[in-house]
Amino acid sequence: MKEVVINIFQLFHTYSQNYALMGVTTVPQTESVFKMKKFRIIFVTMLLLAFGKSFAQSIQVTPGTDLPTEVIACGDQETFKFRVYGPTVADEKIEVQLPSESEYISLVSPASGVSVDDTDLKKPIFNIVSALASPSNFIDIEYSVLTGCTIVLDPELTHTLVSNPTINKTVDYPTVQYSVLEVNSNIVPSSASLNVNDTQNFTFTIGNDPVSTNAYSSNIYAYITHSTNVEVTYTGTGTFISGSPSGGMVTNIIALTSADIATVGDNDNKFEKNESIDITIAAKLLGCPAGGGETISYRAGYGACIAASSPCLTGNTSTSGIALASGAPELYTEVVKRAWPSPSNSDTAEFLLRNDGTGAGDIYNLSFDLGFSNGGAVYTPSDFTSYSWSNFSVNGNTVANSGAQGSETSFQFATDPDGAGVGLEDLDGDGFFDDLPVGNSFTLTNELTYNYLVDTANDTACDPMYRGYAIVRWAHEYQDQCGETTTLDVPMSNSESWRPWSFYNMQHSSLIENSSTGSSNLVAGSTFDFQIEQRSNASISTLNIAGLYWEVHYTIPAGVIPNGNGTWGGQPFNLVSFNAGTGLAIYTSNSAPANYRNNLAYDPIIPLQVDPACAGSFVGSIDYEYHLKGDATYEPIDLCGTGPTFTVSCGSPGPSVCVSNFSLDRTTFGFTDNTETTSVTAATTGIRTDHVLEGDMVRWHLEVDVSENNLVTLDALLEYDTKDWFGTQGDGGIKALRVEYQPAGGGASTVSTNLSQYSYTANNAGKTNHKVDLRGGDFTLTNPSIGARYIIDVDLKVSEDASFTDTAFESLTGILASSPATSLLNPTVHTCNYLTEELGMLEYYDTLRTDLRQQSTTFDGCDVIDTGARFSVARFSKIGDLFPNEFRNIAHLKQVDILVPIGVDYVPGSSLQNTYPNQTNQPIADPIITYNFEPGFNKYSWVNPGNWTRGKATVSWGIKEVKFQVVPNCNVSNWSYSGERFGISILPTSEMEYFRNVTNPGRIVNPARRDIPRPTQYIPLSYTLSSATPTVSTETNAAIWDVQINNTSSGGGILNNTWLAIDVPNNNIVPTLWIGATQIPLTGYGTGKYWAQIGFVSAVGLNLEIRSDNFTVCDTDTFNVTVGQNCASYPTDPDTGYPVTGGSGNYICNTETIPLTLTTQEPSINVGTTLGIPPATYDFCSIVPYEVSVNNAANGYAYALSADIRFPIGMTLDNTTGILNYNGTAYTVDPAQVSHNVATNTYTVDISGITSPISGTNGLPGVSAVASNEFELTFDTSFDCDYVSGSKIGTQMNGESSCGDPIDPSQGQSEIKTNPVNVTQVPSNIQYAMTVTSDDNTLQACSQTEVIDVEIINQGVTTDGSIESIVATIDDAFNYVSGSFVTGTNGPAGAPAVTVNAVTGKRELTWTMPNGIASGSSISFSFEVEVVSPGDVSCTDYDLNVSTRVQQSIDCSATGGATCPAINSITSQEDEPITVEKSTLSISSTTVNSTVNGVNLDITAGFSLENTSLIDLASGTVVSAYNDVNNNGSYDPSDVLLGSKTVATAIAAGNTINDTIDFSVAMARGCNVLLVVNTSNNNCICDTAETGMVCNSDLNLTKVTNNSNPNQGDNIIFTLTVTNNGTSVPTNIVVKDIIPTDFTYNHPNYTTTQGSATFSALREFVWDLGGFALPIGDSISLTYTVTVDNCGEFINQAEITNSSLNDPDSTPNNGN
Repeated sequence: MKEVVINIFQLFHTYSQNYALMGVTTVPQTESVFKMKKFRIIFVTMLLLAFGKSFAQSIQVTPGTDLPTEVIACGDQETFKFRVYGPTVADEKIEVQLPSESEYISLVSPASGVSVDDTDLKKPIFNIVSALASPSNFIDIEYSVLTGCTIVLDPELTHTLVSNPTINKTVDYPTVQYSVLEVNSNIVPSSASLNVNDTQNFTFTIGNDPVSTNAYSSNIYAYITHSTNVEVTYTGTGTFISGSPSGGMVTNIIALTSADIATVGDNDNKFEKNESIDITIAAKLLGCPAGGGETISYRAGYGACIAASSPCLTGNTSTSGIALASGAPELYTEVVKRAWPSPSNSDTAEFLLRNDGTGAGDIYNLSFDLGFSNGGAVYTPSDFTSYSWSNFSVNGNTVANSGAQGSETSFQFATDPDGAGVGLEDLDGDGFFDDLPVGNSFTLTNELTYNYLVDTANDTACDPMYRGYAIVRWAHEYQDQCGETTTLDVPMSNSESWRPWSFYNMQHSSLIENSSTGSSNLVAGSTFDFQIEQRSNASISTLNIAGLYWEVHYTIPAGVIPNGNGTWGGQPFNLVSFNAGTGLAIYTSNSAPANYRNNLAYDPIIPLQVDPACAGSFVGSIDYEYHLKGDATYEPIDLCGTGPTFTVSCGSPGPSVCVSNFSLDRTTFGFTDNTETTSVTAATTGIRTDHVLEGDMVRWHLEVDVSENNLVTLDALLEYDTKDWFGTQGDGGIKALRVEYQPAGGGASTVSTNLSQYSYTANNAGKTNHKVDLRGGDFTLTNPSIGARYIIDVDLKVSEDASFTDTAFESLTGILASSPATSLLNPTVHTCNYLTEELGMLEYYDTLRTDLRQQSTTFDGCDVIDTGARFSVARFSKIGDLFPNEFRNIAHLKQVDILVPIGVDYVPGSSLQNTYPNQTNQPIADPIITYNFEPGFNKYSWVNPGNWTRGKATVSWGIKEVKFQVVPNCNVSNWSYSGERFGISILPTSEMEYFRNVTNPGRIVNPARRDIPRPTQYIPLSYTLSSATPTVSTETNAAIWDVQINNTSSGGGILNNTWLAIDVPNNNIVPTLWIGATQIPLTGYGTGKYWAQIGFVSAVGLNLEIRSDNFTVCDTDTFNVTVGQNCASYPTDPDTGYPVTGGSGNYICNTETIPLTLTTQEPSINVGTTLGIPPATYDFCSIVPYEVSVNNAANGYAYALSADIRFPIGMTLDNTTGILNYNGTAYTVDPAQVSHNVATNTYTVDISGITSPISGTNGLPGVSAVASNEFELTFDTSFDCDYVSGSKIGTQMNGESSCGDPIDPSQGQSEIKTNPVNVTQVPSNIQYAMTVTSDDNTLQACSQTEVIDVEIINQGVTTDGSIESIVATIDDAFNYVSGSFVTGTNGPAGAPAVTVNAVTGKRELTWTMPNGIASGSSISFSFEVEVVSPGDVSCTDYDLNVSTRVQQSIDCSATGGATCPAINSITSQEDEPITVEKSTLSISSTTVNSTVNGVNLDITAGFSLENTSLIDLASGTVVSAYNDVNNNGSYDPSDVLLGSKTVATAIAAGNTINDTIDFSVAMARGCNVLLVVNTSNNNCICDTAETGMVCNSDLNLTKVTNNSNPNQGDNIIFTLTVTNNGTSVPTNIVVKDIIPTDFTYNHPNYTTTQGSATFSALREFVWDLGGFALPIGDSISLTYTVTVDNCGEFINQAEITNSSLNDPDSTPNNGN
């Protein structure tokens, strides 16, 4: 039988009775304060009517007497007591059910007669050995209990007689006082910046701030949570428990016992209110943080004092942060000693390596690699096999080297090579001393060998030595503390690099000069100089190797002899020896000063003389070779060449024909300046006629003197090398010929211009010949004799498109003029003499030569790069400007089109047009840029608007340039040239325009496309982003994060155009950005997105703060901080990227992003309330103070505080008496801050509105704050006539956390029972035990009544019906069943009076207490209740409360109070739960029949209703159809009612009925219908039942052909028809037809009225009807035609592959 509680009113007797004052104390936040205890004193009574027994049996527990007023969670054990009344049998057992967070410890008393089964510590069973004979016999049992730390709301303690469970007693568990341990948010330090493997101590403070001063904890648990990248150690008091990694996180625990706690506070073993303990841990950073930094979180707990329980975590989580220490490695290298190996001896080099990094910039795993570069910036470790490195050592300790030519070492020293704290160290513990701390340095020594392998015979072969720049270069590689690798080629620098052995600019030529004849036509005794013009340079090494010098060996033709010592760059160049037989003359530079001897840059000049005794004429040249001397083993021979041709005439051996007055001169000239107004002539000063341009006219002038008779043949011959100087025109370039014959002795001359006498042979035995026949043509009949003369002038045109392989200014070589002849006397061809001449030609490039104009081979960070495109119209000449005194041909660029890698951005306004040699830099407009013209390239285009300066095209180095500047952008690593670096591509659409002799029309010349990469080194910018406070745990409405931009660029590079973005995904944090005290404006660029342009970040980095005092983060949220940088510009915004010029798009750069976290610390509001001033009593007529004590036991501030004080009926709060006491100061409460809800008698006090330090946005501080975290609020209260003594006062503190989140309602609660009023003549010993039971504790709402049995045992004085009553209270949806009252033993006289309480709304049944019932007697009766409003109750439990009450008249008029005829006090009460039952239904959709009615469907929907409960359901069930408006498949109030059906039949329990409902719905919504049985119009069901209406279609597909037996080649027609045989209207129908390969379908020959068809390569013909709705009963068709290709039997199969509706008898797209 279940218990039912009934209130019994007891009217006051007139005799005197004293009430014991019930003490009132404060409680923790989730506990009630002194609720009225439920006296469930249960008697097994034999009622005369029901049981036939007259004795009682009960268990009695008196709270406050038998139980402690309060217990301390996980504190000391407390003693509990209960009394058992007889009669009982021997070994009677009492089971005590403790709350879940308590456990039995031991039996205290009696010492004997009671045993305990404590198998279950939460449910001990006490065995009473001896029987208790009668109701007057009893036994008291005491036992000890320990209470756990987990908060249990409203805990109870139940005592049950095992033999008769109806005999039980449940009372409230004593008030539990809980500790509130909190880690102070002020961790010391709050953050730290560490190097990897560094350790930092963090100290945190744990305090205890419970609401009660009595609360304490006997142990402490400190939880330290961090990532596996941090190692935490602890050496202090207590036990350190290392946690196991889980998900990358570790939680360590420090456990302090009571003995450990004894050192804290007052030195006892209790951690009490306002005591604190400091704990210091050591945190080691094991690696670089994956995000912005590491967070260590701290939280405190206590407890774990009962079996199988865990410590209770309390308070908030506090945090400290670790950031990676800023700084960057910077390896400085310097050449201490350069190596100068000779060809036979190696030499040592010394390199200083020093870490000039900052902060945390230690270098790890250093390696060093030596190599060379050939004049560029790219380090090449292995391309010069002429050199090798060896014998690497540090401080005399050798270290292995490897790699190409032994150039690499990784410093794998097993021991320290240079001493601790000096140079290399083992910082990372890998066993190798290959790490270099900041500030440390060491010297690396190694040996360089020059591998010039000449054969040991020292033969005379001209073996070329190494030619090139061969500059020593080196690279280093290392890692920083995060393992990031830096590989850097050391930038080329003259101060750091050297060329150990090489030659460069290896160009040399020779010439005849300072001739005594004034030309290269020499005679006996002529003197002349032979000069080797050097453009070669020796390496610095040859200048640093002692004893090296040069010998030049000249081979001089016979007839020429040395004429003394020469000069070597103006210094002595002495003749060593001359061998007349071989012609070998040896000159030495050893005679020159030491700093001249081995330098190839000097031109050697030797004086020569034609032997005065020479005979005959000859053509000669001089061979030469350089010999390097001074090395013990080798004598390299290099720079071998042959000098120019010269002629020597030493008299004639016999008759012949001689030539004279030979000239080869230009006859076309330019202007004096670029105005083109004044022409120059050959007579103009400074004009050189021996320099010509392509297309110029040249006159060959020669005079032939006849000194022999009887000539048979005679020619004028011009010879030179084999190049086509004139020959590309086919006629040898001849444009005019004039030959004048002057006979001997005078007479008339004969002149011929007959070109047929001229002939041209391009290559005649290695010579090009121009020949004029002087005995043929017009001179056939002329018979010249001695003394006759021929004067010859031939006008030749220089070739305009010569086939020279390297077009440049060149001299014709081997020019000779002669007059070969035969005669009758001497029929052999013979020549009297030769004459030579000089002629040089500047030939333009038909296809422009192009090059990259780049000033720097090293790009450093954001340095601006000067670059450009160079176009050469002529090549460098040692002679310089060939036409210095005349303005000849000009050229200018008309258009320049180049490709530039996307890794750089153009610098606006930087374009210049430049003409050489006068370096005219003309600003020009910016190019038109076409982005991504080719993958990886942008196209730059400049077009000459006509004002670009024209430049001479006749200079020796005719160059036109467009120069501009670029700056690296974030794609700088993408240079676009594989294996190289930066460069450009010149496109063939570029144009150069030549103007011939100025006035001639221009000629456009285009270059060939040329990709021109240049070995270039980029020293990148780098940076990291970190935060020492990645997780900010704030207790207020403000938060600050430290953010560091760490510039890790090598060489101190500056980060240009740096920006920072903040992305708050949940848009719940409004940030601000600060540098020191300066706020940086943030710009929004999307929801929750902000960014700022920061500017430059120097090498030292930048520290910023992100702040927010505007956020709605509750608990924890994360946002991202991103930093970007680009040398070129800022982005449009961080999402859009960087704009390209002209607005044609954007590009994206790499960025650094870290997450930052905000954790808002919650407040923890604890409330204690007191009525009156304990321990004094108060009188009903008195003014009684009511105090609310509040503290905030967590770190988080509490805002918007208010108190809801719910008084019982009959109590009044005086809003004019309010006082707020805070930190020792009283603040008056304005009555306006107090509102009153009369209906509930609740007073709401706006605490934040009271003028005080905690008002407004200040909030109530948490325990970590310096300011006080508690206050008291007091008001005066009074009583009126409706007051019931023992009623409860409830107080609820409301508030918000810093994020605006409401405080958990379970916090801030206090509920106390009002103290009994101290009045006179009230009995002091009215006491009842009550049992209330119902039949089965269930009541069917629509068809049943429930019998309630009440038994009351009088355990006090004799009853007095004049002042006592019995009251049963229940929800007003229930009522007393008239006539159901049955009295029992000593029962009330009749049926109850039934009323509804106007205030509570509860229904009250009141009986007068039977009079004169003696102590120990029982009172019993029964009655029935029923549900009178089924719609107002739900299927849940309702409490029926039965109480006994006394009533008293009070007169307070003497004190100005009320006079009350009847004041009620509750003397005992008991509750009985009654479960309301109703039927439960399930509904399912069975059938659907629909017809189209315009745009609607008229539907008859079948459904099935099943009664799944055990309760019959009467007829009248309402079924409704709804349009599921939001298509969520579930009924909600927004759905539209379509129709309802009331079921006419009843539904028995477990049965099912079927029925239909009719309604109309829009056609498009026919499949969005719900069938619902709603509780709102079905009062007799528990829950709403619903189902989606079935929505099916029945589609039928047919396929026919017009010819099932076609012939090959016939066209046949297929017809597909889809029919809707269903009851709903489908859409999205798709039909697929597989056409056999033996048919040809010619798309799109199909016909249909709906949809479209496609034909795929898979031979799938797909007919898609789209949104077409096929009406019920309608069909739609499509026809298409195919051609039969082959013979045979074929199956053409089609199927429906999709439909919006289910088809119950088919499955779409299943291949059938």
